Amino acid sequence: MNEKLNEIELASVWNVESIEDQPDVTICAWSIREAKYADGSTSRHIVGAETGRFAQGRVSSAIHAIDLGKKTIITESGRCYSLEGSPGYDIDAAHVWSMWKKINNVVSDTDVTTDIAHLFSNGEQTDEQ
Repeated sequence: MNEKLNEIELASVWNVESIEDQPDVTICAWSIREAKYADGSTSRHIVGAETGRFAQGRVSSAIHAIDLGKKTIITESGRCYSLEGSPGYDIDAAHVWSMWKKINNVVSDTDVTTDIAHLFSNGEQTDEQ
């Protein structure tokens, strides 16, 4: 029964469009989460609600660079995320993040939104590595 429930949960998360079809995404009700894996490595991801035609929860690939002045984030896939408004919470995004952690074998995660949001006032560019 538990295995069947996991299949149903995972089926509720869809793949995103290719980077060629959707190179830019605007996210609201966003947060930045740091995932930790069994080998001790970490990565940071945007979790939020995609604005526009679908308005669905979304988790990015690992953050590569942040332009604090433009409030944009480039991920390892090359996609550019524009952060709209203030950090927030979206129930669909929380669900997608929960499933993403299961799929990617995350052992723990930390909300680092406050740390990143605090940097926006400086307007500098940073590379996440």
